[in-house]
Amino acid sequence: MLKNRKIALFVGCFAVLALMLQFNLNNKLDFPTCEDKKLLVTDIAFFVDIGVLERNKKVDVENRIIDMLGVANSTLENSCINLQRRLDTVYYEDLQNIPQQGTEYALKHDELIWKMDSKKRELFITNPTKYIVAIYKQLPGDVIGYTHAAHASRFVVLSYEANNFALEHELGHLALAGHESNDEPRLFGGSAKIAHAYRCGNVRSIMNEDRSSGDLAPFYSSPNIRFKNESCGLLNDANNTEQLIRWTRLLEANIDLYQSLGVID
Repeated sequence: MLKNRKIALFVGCFAVLALMLQFNLNNKLDFPTCEDKKLLVTDIAFFVDIGVLERNKKVDVENRIIDMLGVANSTLENSCINLQRRLDTVYYEDLQNIPQQGTEYALKHDELIWKMDSKKRELFITNPTKYIVAIYKQLPGDVIGYTHAAHASRFVVLSYEANNFALEHELGHLALAGHESNDEPRLFGGSAKIAHAYRCGNVRSIMNEDRSSGDLAPFYSSPNIRFKNESCGLLNDANNTEQLIRWTRLLEANIDLYQSLGVID
């Protein structure tokens, strides 16, 4: 298992810097100035299948995780969402079967919870800011990640072959952010009217899966983000940023409730 390390954080920061230079300078994305708000930290425990180590050293796996977290936090910062993703622990386990159905998904989440020591297990069961990510060597077909929020609302499954955007993409789904649709690449009939992906110029928001729409970039759809003179979202129809902000408020309210009941500190 692994805790945060300075060398890994440096690697992650370097990767994010390179990413931002690419999109800000080459694609001329303009991000808004954000209000100064306290960040709500979401801690993530990663369970890495031992099959990943057949061709990768632990240090490389851990640096990949740091890179994914760096891209996730850049995406949230660029979108003015007061969330922060933070590494809790990395475990290496024989994860065995890959969950594909909802029930299997819930059972796998519970199985991983019980691999933690009792104190940490209690935290990850009761605290709504604690997440688990399972990383497999490969997932079936061309899938690189998925969630089943109705069965396990704080659990993500990823392929080690996934790109660095995939972690925040899947965490976005857990906050009910949506994709684009097949018949209209800009919009998607998501969980809420605003929860739609978008593209602007030759770039696409992190929830947009249509590669033909342009390069994937570290932001959630928002009318406050612009590519040159083009808006990167619609106020009421393609605004995953607002969806994440609303979800964060709900999460904060749940934390206040749990604290008032003595469930969490």
